[in-house]
Amino acid sequence: MASETHPSIHWLKPENVVLSGPYSPCSPNLEDQFNEDAFNEVEKMLFHTSATKNIVSIVGLSGIGKTTLAKRVYGSDMADTYARAWVTVPQEYKGNTLSQLKEKLHKHFGGSYEKKCFLVLDDIPNARALANILTCLPNDSFKIRILLTTQFNTVGSDAAPIGNVHKMCILDPKRSWDLFCKKLSPKELTRAPKFVEIAQHVVKECEGLPRSIVAVAERLSKCSYILKEWKKIEKEVDTLGPLYNDAEHLSKLTLSYNQLPQHLKVCFLYFAIYPKGFKINVKRLIKIWIAEGFVRQMECKGSGWQLVKDLEEEGYCYLDRLVHSGLVAISEWEHKMTNVCWIHSSLWDFCTRQTKKEGLLCAVYTRKDLGLPLDMFVNSCRWLSLYSHRLDYYTLFTTNNPRSLLFFQGDYVKSVSFKLLRIVDLSALQIFKTVPLHLRDLVFLRYLCVPPWFEGLDDVVSNNQNLQTIIVCGGEPQLRTGHFHLSFRIWELPHLRHLELGNYYEVDPPNRYIEQLQTLSWVSPTHFTEEEYWKFSNLKYLKVFYKGAFEPCSSPGPCRNPTINLDYIWCLSKLETLKVIVPANSMTNLERSVFPTRLKKLRLSWTNLPMKLPWVLRALKVLKLENAFSGQVWGSFGRFSDLEVLLIEATNLQKWEVGSSDFPELKHLILRRCYCLEDIPFQVHLIGTLETIKVEQCPPCVVASAMKIQEERKWLWKKTNNPVEEHNISRARLIRYIAAHTPLTVVVDDVIHDFS
Repeated sequence: MASETHPSIHWLKPENVVLSGPYSPCSPNLEDQFNEDAFNEVEKMLFHTSATKNIVSIVGLSGIGKTTLAKRVYGSDMADTYARAWVTVPQEYKGNTLSQLKEKLHKHFGGSYEKKCFLVLDDIPNARALANILTCLPNDSFKIRILLTTQFNTVGSDAAPIGNVHKMCILDPKRSWDLFCKKLSPKELTRAPKFVEIAQHVVKECEGLPRSIVAVAERLSKCSYILKEWKKIEKEVDTLGPLYNDAEHLSKLTLSYNQLPQHLKVCFLYFAIYPKGFKINVKRLIKIWIAEGFVRQMECKGSGWQLVKDLEEEGYCYLDRLVHSGLVAISEWEHKMTNVCWIHSSLWDFCTRQTKKEGLLCAVYTRKDLGLPLDMFVNSCRWLSLYSHRLDYYTLFTTNNPRSLLFFQGDYVKSVSFKLLRIVDLSALQIFKTVPLHLRDLVFLRYLCVPPWFEGLDDVVSNNQNLQTIIVCGGEPQLRTGHFHLSFRIWELPHLRHLELGNYYEVDPPNRYIEQLQTLSWVSPTHFTEEEYWKFSNLKYLKVFYKGAFEPCSSPGPCRNPTINLDYIWCLSKLETLKVIVPANSMTNLERSVFPTRLKKLRLSWTNLPMKLPWVLRALKVLKLENAFSGQVWGSFGRFSDLEVLLIEATNLQKWEVGSSDFPELKHLILRRCYCLEDIPFQVHLIGTLETIKVEQCPPCVVASAMKIQEERKWLWKKTNNPVEEHNISRARLIRYIAAHTPLTVVVDDVIHDFS
């Protein structure tokens, strides 16, 4: 049995912050990877407080420069007044024996005359290690400042108070190139265009990760501008990743992966089935995990009752845990508001190697695998991912029995049979209309995603009784009168949970209650009433397209669409997302004006409803109004206490009135194609949480009002950052004070100057 691993501890002088030993506190040559703002922010959070004990966390990917930033703060003038120590924590540290560390810390800090100590805890692997090390600190009579670095979001956020977490971001393309050029002179690169082309390609492959950029730059710098050697490195970066031979980096990723429980390991590895850099639809990923059998129902017990979480809710919990572990990134809106997720290329490289090592994945690439013998791919892989359709896949398919088959590019595939398939995603195929695979009688098939021109869906559905998810994927075209048709037999599928037919298929109504259905996206007949929708009593997601069926004309002149009744909405009590898209110039009726209380996302497109509606939507997070209301003047919607995203697209809107307390939690305001709008209500600048105003295809007056609101926010910031002003602030100005501390970004896209 190996001896217990202890944290390595280093006593550093300000002028010597480069550490020795096996756990170096920084990646080499990353001093220029972060801007001055990051350093100033962390230094201010750490030292500009009167608290006796203060903890600040730096969180980010492995190789992003967390330790380099901590090193910069450690050597700053502000830190010079403190007794300092640096503890580098090995990833495999378990934290049972701490007497040696405690003795060293007390001895070192005990000699501080002013009783001020500054401790850096570098590379904290888990909450337990942090808790154990914190017990070694001196008593409360000391003024203690602690700066920790970790790649785990939960560790960083749990350790530091609110507002004391600095999340490091990957570099943008310009800063990535600038960092690369610190090692390779741009003047030298210009000796041949081919060198510049290769350099730009490999920097792009690094996806803004400083450690990758520096590693590639150092390798190229040793090749003396020999084109053959540069091409060799380019190929290695493209196929294996920029850090494939970085043992320390791979060791950290491996330890992070090994800390995951088994059910999360397989969910994380599944990201390898997607191409590098692919933005993955969150909802579809959860459905695939469920179809694969990765997600298990859990029972929540307490207070004498128990609740069984549904599979989708548990799937989101799985994703949340991967995000908090620092392995997965998501788009900014939180918990079920997310659209896409992804993993960084350095993690994707690790994922693909791990899946192939375990015999899970067979991925075929155009550039990497073209011309290679097919026996290289012959294994009993579970997941088959095809990024190209220019190989003889028939031979490949007959040597594998995968459970998942995903296509991401191409136009042709031979007809083959997979008896064990659970997942089939054909949405990326470009040309075919008939079934290219024998998809009938696949007794294990649970998830099917096809392109909109797929003509064999009715046949496939009728012969696969275990289907849980059916998706017709291909964007959202203009509403049209022609659609494919599915028979009512689709409602006989006993396990169907998600049916997303979009604007492509009509389907006969069910003749029974469909209790297990949670998602429905379809073309709804205009005559459907509450009686039909009562059969979907457990729906959580509903997207309704109304076809352009015109009423018969009794007199000469244009016909009009029939009136569409939306009163059925109130009976769907479990609904969380509602999207209603109707043809332009239609008449819509909503008399009850009562929405489900659980509704979190609402999109109304061309509904032309009257503005005076008693809205009661306290749980709403996202509201998209696309020509939703009639009239040129919009009054106050009402109070939306939790609304975070508001999109308004209104071609005839001239004036919009906003109450001072209508949107207390609004973060993002998007104005699109508001051709006649005079301005944005100035009261918007008092929304303390507002972060962005995006203006798309609007007149200059709307852009000018957005800029005015931004200038007012900047003025408030200057006012409230004045010490005298800040201490004398009154309760009446509290809202303005909060607003001043939320930076506001204005994004302008395509200003419209002429409407003639």
